[in-house]
Amino acid sequence: MPARKNKIKPRTPEESRRYFSQPDWAMKNLGPLPDISPEELKRMTIKIVLGETEPPKEFDAIRREAWKELKLEIDAIHEAGGMVDIPGD
Repeated sequence: MPARKNKIKPRTPEESRRYFSQPDWAMKNLGPLPDISPEELKRMTIKIVLGETEPPKEFDAIRREAWKELKLEIDAIHEAGGMVDIPGD
């Protein structure tokens, strides 16, 4: 029996843009935030993905701003039909 070759159809530029892009308003890199650990960002991400819309009241201004930006990015991913990948989980 001959070996079967998987032929993968490349995405068109439109498909690539639609599935792998975020709108301009959501493309703000949080980058390294000296006051917020990666573990804390991960916990925020999990809470947002699970449906929380507002940051906890005890958050300071830096964490509220990070929450707001993270929520924009997560909402943009969901609107595009994507899933949020949380490293390590």
